[in-house]
Amino acid sequence: MDEAMLLYLLMRERLMRKMREVIREARRKLEQGDFSLDELCIRVRLGKDPEEYKPPYPPHVKAAMILRSLGRDVRKGDEIAYVFVRHEPRVMPVELARPEDIDVERYMEMLFAVLSQVAEPFDIDVKALDERKKFEALL
Repeated sequence: MDEAMLLYLLMRERLMRKMREVIREARRKLEQGDFSLDELCIRVRLGKDPEEYKPPYPPHVKAAMILRSLGRDVRKGDEIAYVFVRHEPRVMPVELARPEDIDVERYMEMLFAVLSQVAEPFDIDVKALDERKKFEALL
């Protein structure tokens, strides 16, 4: 085995170990509610007034419409902070959300998407590093 292959394998193993730790810790925090909603919220500025959007509505527009339905004045240019939740409409303005409503699997999927970009050159299946999913597969 040449030196380049050895280095590749070593880097791949270290990367897998670190990603496994990141996934484990993220899942633990999400499942135990060990986070602030502000850490999970996504902030998007409205490009136009909410009523100008057409279905299917992007998540920030759904959150803006919820705020409007409660009497808040929401317009083009306003920043909308929202989180993904387990119940319909699947998003909630951060100020109305509760930690126990957070969609853990949606946030894990977002983490997998980010990690996959780093893992791809090393041919690593990021989802396979999620120990919780491996355990569930055995049941």
